[in-house]
Amino acid sequence: MGKRARWVLAVIMVTAMCGAALTARAVTTPTYSRGDIVEFGSYPQSEVTDSTLKATLEAQPRGANTIDADYNISYADVIYEGGMYRRIVRSTNAAPYVAETTYWFRFEPIRWKVLSVEESTILVLSEGILDAREYHSVAGGFSDPIVSWKDCAIREWLNTAFYSTAFTTVQAEFISASEITSFAFHSPVSGNRDPYTTQDNLFLLSDDEVARADYGFVNDESRIAKPTQYARAKNAHYVSFMDGTGSWWLRSNYSSKDADAVSHTGVSGSSITCQIVTSKGTGVRPVIQLKAGFEEDTSVIPTTASTATTTTTTSPTTQPPPPATGIFGTLPRWTGEWWHYLLFFIGFGFIWMWFI
Repeated sequence: MGKRARWVLAVIMVTAMCGAALTARAVTTPTYSRGDIVEFGSYPQSEVTDSTLKATLEAQPRGANTIDADYNISYADVIYEGGMYRRIVRSTNAAPYVAETTYWFRFEPIRWKVLSVEESTILVLSEGILDAREYHSVAGGFSDPIVSWKDCAIREWLNTAFYSTAFTTVQAEFISASEITSFAFHSPVSGNRDPYTTQDNLFLLSDDEVARADYGFVNDESRIAKPTQYARAKNAHYVSFMDGTGSWWLRSNYSSKDADAVSHTGVSGSSITCQIVTSKGTGVRPVIQLKAGFEEDTSVIPTTASTATTTTTTSPTTQPPPPATGIFGTLPRWTGEWWHYLLFFIGFGFIWMWFI
């Protein structure tokens, strides 16, 4: 092969391989600051009040009707003109929502408050109280074993039913599983703290984390949150004369029958704010760790109506990131800068020419 031919082939090869490398999805440092608000995922939040729209939604085909007897509601989801809506009927009153009356709620983007920024992820907390759930289904006596975060019902619900409802398959790929440290028992009196770790896609803040100034929790006011209209329909506690603020769970245990919570005034970490674990009116503010590039997914509404009624106790697992594609097919996601690849392929091309 002549010298000119070798040069031509080398240039073609280097150009093609660099093109493939440049199409790979690079993970970069997030351009966010603590306290910023980002939108990711969707969940039923605002009530539909337009009577014409409600009548139209009622006539649409619905997903499977789910009866949640523990929370006195039945619900089903409807997709209409590119949006998703949830229909709920309560069997009991939850002021201002009346029993045996149909209500519709619109799936809307979830607003998250940035707590911290890492090299390639951001830690975020939902801005509002999205739902109301019990911490666990059974409250023991003071001498009974404590139901810790790793075994509680709300952890399972967050990482199964909520997870599959709030995020599309693509969005789920941008959620990084977090290794979090919790304590089997936290008593300000005895100081007994037995640490353990769990891997969670979604979790709740601990009593220590909700007091961290570097997360933005500098006073009681910084911890105050309001339940959405949907959360209120689920019987989330709120105080009308406090501008509708409500209480929300932490993952820390206070005693064998109680778990810690943040009160409607933003107070936390005391016997005054703890709630019995079977309280169905305490709110939920999930926490997730988002990978850089999550903004690339512009979809907000799931493409199919959710029918999640899972009761599985399988430990949550993180999903692999989507592959990036280039000229030569599928390439793995990479974290290096593009010029690393450029230098590598140029060097490889010159070595190949030298030996041919």
